[in-house]
Amino acid sequence: MGEELRILYVALTRAKEKLILAGMEPKKDLLSGRRMEEPFAKLEFTRRLDATCYWDWVLPALKSSGNSCRICRSGLEERVESEQRKQESILLEKERVCEELRSIDPVIYEKTAARLSWEYPYEESGVLKQKVSVSEIKHRAMEEAGALTEEEGGESLFPEEIPVPYIPKFVQAQEENLGALRGTAAHRFLECLDFASIPDSFAGSERNAAGWKTANAWLEAQAAGYVPSGRIRKEEAALLNLHQMARFLTSGIAGRMREAAACGRLTKEQPFVMSLPAKQVWNGVKSEETVLVQGIIDVFWEEEDGIVLLDYKTDRVERAQELVQRYEAQMRLYAEALNRRFAGKRVKETLIYSFRLDEVIVV
Repeated sequence: MGEELRILYVALTRAKEKLILAGMEPKKDLLSGRRMEEPFAKLEFTRRLDATCYWDWVLPALKSSGNSCRICRSGLEERVESEQRKQESILLEKERVCEELRSIDPVIYEKTAARLSWEYPYEESGVLKQKVSVSEIKHRAMEEAGALTEEEGGESLFPEEIPVPYIPKFVQAQEENLGALRGTAAHRFLECLDFASIPDSFAGSERNAAGWKTANAWLEAQAAGYVPSGRIRKEEAALLNLHQMARFLTSGIAGRMREAAACGRLTKEQPFVMSLPAKQVWNGVKSEETVLVQGIIDVFWEEEDGIVLLDYKTDRVERAQELVQRYEAQMRLYAEALNRRFAGKRVKETLIYSFRLDEVIVV
């Protein structure tokens, strides 16, 4: 009941010029002359509790306020006639206005029409964010890519229903959070890892079970050493997929990173902020308004003929093209940020390493 009273109060106090209350009550109740015992007294609790609509609160208050309050019955025929008269009046007014418009000077008419149809040319810029993160742009690009996939795939006339097992929401949340936490743990571990200290044997080792087992043991020792120093938390170390990490460390791309780190040319977790025209940030936008874009680059290194940009991905995908569609916009912004920073060098390779696919993907 308290919430209903609050809603009624808000509705009654928001009107600026005129307040219209509409409702229905039985004739005997409407004309019974119900009023409170004393003017401006509070309505008894029992009457408030027994109310079936807002009129049961409003009418007694009106009748006891001392203001003139006329209550009249309105039948269906009267309401129909009143609405008809109203519509006829509107139609006559429209005809009168149209007749006056026909006699207006064409030059004046064109000027008036141009003024009334004027649109603010920078309306698009008014709803754009002035500062965005690469993650926001990435998620928007992923949504657009997903929508395109559905449209191009068409719609089946008789779609096959696939049974989906019921999973409680709290379990779903745990599964989603676990995937995100695994990705965060992998990025944190690779940020801490000294690539220059990777054993020489890994670079030339054959990518087989024996080589991966050796790399796995080395990685396990590294992770165990990072926990006591506080570089990574124990919970993060437990989430690491060291088997996938071992495959990465014995890959050719990790060997290139090792060589760059040994020369002091490897940079990890590099934050940046740059300005771009809005049309380069948001698809379908024509505005030249400046937008600040901020993000963090996983890793890049310098080679003699240019810069190599690499991003780690732990997404559960089946094809490399899925990652390209999801992160092409993100990688394009990372490359632009590096090109601005290094005036003498350009990004020569833009790569994604998929831990899921154990594959280096060219973007």
